Amino acid sequence: MELHADLRRLIIDSVLPPGSVLKQAELARAFGVSRTHPCAKHFGCCKRRV
Repeated sequence: MELHADLRRLIIDSVLPPGSVLKQAELARAFGVSRTHPCAKHFGCCKRRV
């Protein structure tokens, strides 16, 4: 899934108007994805900035 392209399309099509507040939890549910990067859950690499 290309989430970036999907979000961009929603903005271009004015489904998400400019200046809209985007909430991570709502977007994750809408797109059926996790808010957590896969490696962060298992290795904590995002916290260590690896």
